[in-house]
Amino acid sequence: MSMQTGAVGAAREHFRLRILLLPLVCFLLLTAACLEQRLPEGIVATVNGERITLRSVHALLDTRLPALGGGGSMPSLDNLRRVYGDALCNLILYTLVRQELARLNLSISAETLEESIVVIQNDYGSKAGLQQYLSEHAIDPEEWRALVCNHLSLVRFKEEVLLPQCTVSLEEVHHYYAEHAVDFQLPAAVHVCLVHGNTQAGSDAACTALFSDSKKFVQQDATVQCQLLKQEDVPREWRSALKGIPPGKCLPSRQVGNAWHAIALLERRAVGSMPIAEAFPLIEVKLQEHKITEAFARWLEQVLANAHIRVDEELASELRVADVPATSVQSESSDRDSMPSVSAKAS
Repeated sequence: MSMQTGAVGAAREHFRLRILLLPLVCFLLLTAACLEQRLPEGIVATVNGERITLRSVHALLDTRLPALGGGGSMPSLDNLRRVYGDALCNLILYTLVRQELARLNLSISAETLEESIVVIQNDYGSKAGLQQYLSEHAIDPEEWRALVCNHLSLVRFKEEVLLPQCTVSLEEVHHYYAEHAVDFQLPAAVHVCLVHGNTQAGSDAACTALFSDSKKFVQQDATVQCQLLKQEDVPREWRSALKGIPPGKCLPSRQVGNAWHAIALLERRAVGSMPIAEAFPLIEVKLQEHKITEAFARWLEQVLANAHIRVDEELASELRVADVPATSVQSESSDRDSMPSVSAKAS
């Protein structure tokens, strides 16, 4: 099991807007940040006084080993620069989100963090199994816990802060359905059941039983898989024969190796459109995701308007890899022992 399937990696699935908006996030962070030639050793950025360490950047990258090249090959310099810049960008974003949750009294509690870690430990078989994985991949346990907390914070921010602002009305769904009618056109299809039996008699009996009132057949003699298929996706050996029977009938079993296969036709569907009742949840999710993305962008611009972000100049330069105009960055130097607070304004 890879870390990509753990709590940290799951952030990509549960909080897609972070991925979709990464170029925007990096651009806004750069326009808002004050670049520092000298930060205390091991510190790569500060966000409203909260420090982000190079160790944290490495920990985030260690949980995304495939992003560094994978396959045992040496990652390219450009790729290393990109992933380092992306990691710093994400850590700044995590920090801003956690600070916003704290302001709203929605911070992840120690109890919630522990409960999530126990779930992850179970995925690795035990606490020792997870510790072994972290050790084998040189991932600092405390930094890893911080990343889990970051993931939980992102999920909570989406569910409890953004989602309530992003309701989708029935009128919006109907409008989208009408404006994108071509997207809901359905090809001709057949609803069939594929029957696999140990004997010809068992396969035929199971197929026929699909249309009886009792629908009883001997499970050990046959298995049934029903699905809706496009005409062209029907197995070639059945395609022509299937056209010759009406719904509610079976084709005789055929022997394939040591098994017997039959196919039952439940329904034919002509070319048509997906009913709006079926399309509704798909449209709702799409429109809601769009609204969440927009709400997040608005929030980020607002929070950056008053944020105090200081970024190590060398690492910040890597953020420019993502097509960020250098002219949008304001650079300022400071002494190592003197870290003045700079009010950052997003353009």
